[in-house]
Amino acid sequence: MEPFQPAAPEPKLVLAALAVRDFRNLGRVDLVPSPRFNIVSGQNGQGKTSLLEAIYFVATSRSFRTHRAAELVRHGASAASVRAQFVEDAGDSPLAPLAREQIAAIEGSRCAVKIDGARPPSLSAFATRSPVVAFHPDEMALSTGPASLRRTLLDRLALFMSAVTADHR
Repeated sequence: MEPFQPAAPEPKLVLAALAVRDFRNLGRVDLVPSPRFNIVSGQNGQGKTSLLEAIYFVATSRSFRTHRAAELVRHGASAASVRAQFVEDAGDSPLAPLAREQIAAIEGSRCAVKIDGARPPSLSAFATRSPVVAFHPDEMALSTGPASLRRTLLDRLALFMSAVTADHR
């Protein structure tokens, strides 16, 4: 019998910097978050959820609040963009942490994404580079709503595990 070998720890993904332009009600936000713990506070309608949505958008090219990309552009602006610096650290590995820049932008109803200045081969390749999860009140429908929501969750989990599963979706 083989001795138990613990699995290697997954790389840690850190949001090192964020630049938001004309996204929802946020005109201009430049943020260098703490690598471990951050608190976002403020009055209602000041942009706390929009900030979280911007992080989700730059990581996945999607919103967790709407399917209409044009709704993400600030009222009166022609385009919105979010730029993030992500750092992957493999922990005890002798390899240096890997940094990358991801950009997601919207002009009209068109979404464009880049990783380190280049277009990824597909949106699924972009979305799986920096996996994030957003829990919000609508997520309660996952357990109480239709089965299609649970199937969508399973599709997304499969996508994060292996981007090629998007072709079989």
